[in-house]
Amino acid sequence: MFTINQYRNTSVSNISFESNAVVLISHNASSNGNTTTKVIQFPNCPDTKPLTIVKHLLKAFLAEYKVTEQFNDNYRYFATGATVNGVAEKVTTGIQAKRKFLPYLRTSFIFKTDSSGKLSHAISCDECTTLADTALNIKAEQVVTFYKYNSSQFRSALHHTASAILEQCTLYTAVSDEFANIDNGLLELAEREQRKATDKATDKATGKATDKATGKATDKATDKATDKAKKIA
Repeated sequence: MFTINQYRNTSVSNISFESNAVVLISHNASSNGNTTTKVIQFPNCPDTKPLTIVKHLLKAFLAEYKVTEQFNDNYRYFATGATVNGVAEKVTTGIQAKRKFLPYLRTSFIFKTDSSGKLSHAISCDECTTLADTALNIKAEQVVTFYKYNSSQFRSALHHTASAILEQCTLYTAVSDEFANIDNGLLELAEREQRKATDKATDKATGKATDKATGKATDKATDKATDKAKKIA
């Protein structure tokens, strides 16, 4: 089950929440200064592990997508009973079930209440990310994938998708970290190349000095031997 409530000019601290519920909160401010706080709660989630919280939420969004799309498929068109060019005629009815959970994905936080109904845990997204950017924003291919499995595979798919959602929430923290790693890596590479060039220049200078000293000593020894040979002769 779930509950949806709306509060006007009410702070979150004055809202009564259900116990052991996963909670999404949406705030809207009007031009006249009034604020509207919308709260959707999915109870019966005593576990506080982030993965379990996301799985609980994912099941709710999957259920909403499946039921509303099934309804739309059934009632989007009306068969008139007539045929046009040998094809059964269908007219658009305009009947449509809207997904009420979707607006709550514009937030960047998933809250969790404790057994007394107090907000005790939160999963937060990066500043540039909302829950709408994650796999909680159910697409048709996800539903097809989930519902073609048996119960064991379904649980595995839930686990896999919930893990992906958690990573999507902080994906740009990872991007920022990798950016820093690349920056640091390039700096380290430049320093290494500089050391290599310095070592090469040092080795070359040392080699030249050694060759010069060796050549000078050799020439001196040769001259000395030649002079000695001349004297003997």
